[in-house]
This record gives sequence, structure tokens and C-alpha cells, in this order.
Amino acid sequence: MPEELRGSVLIGAAVAAVAAVVGFGIWPGAWLNEHWGIYAVVPQVAFMLLAVWGLAGEQRRRWEERRARGCGCRWRRSTLCTTAGSISRCGT
Repeated sequence: MPEELRGSVLIGAAVAAVAAVVGFGIWPGAWLNEHWGIYAVVPQVAFMLLAVWGLAGEQRRRWEERRARGCGCRWRRSTLCTTAGSISRCGT
């Protein structure tokens, strides 16, 4: 391959690469501007997911704390039976 042709191919490839990077960088911005409702919905969904995640973690922490203390539950696993798909106390 002649030196001139190799240089031209490299320059063409560089221009195509830069055009692709710029095009793919601008296109999502233009799409988001056309679909501006995304700006309102996504933060709300993220906030709700974080709130649920935080509450679940708090509930899990309280449950583990109560379990470590020996929660004082009347029902122990050894005293439970399953009867016809429901859980009832054995011997009753």
C-alpha cells in the first residue's frame, strides 16, 4: 500500500471516528430534549426506589435486632405445624 494512500485512509478513519463520537454524543441529548417528560419521571422513580430501599433496610435492621434479643414471640418454629396449607399450633 503506498504511503499516500495509507495516510488518506488513516485521516478518513479518524474523521469517521470523530463524527461517530460527536453524533452519538449529540443524539441522546436531542432525543431527551424532545422527550422532556423523562426529566420529571426519572428523578421521581429514583427517589421512590431509594426510599423503598432505605425503608426495607431499616425494617431488616429492626428485625435482626429483635431476633438477636429473642423477640419474645409465643410461636416457635418447633411448635408450629402445617395443616391443610395453613400454619396452626400443634396439638390444638
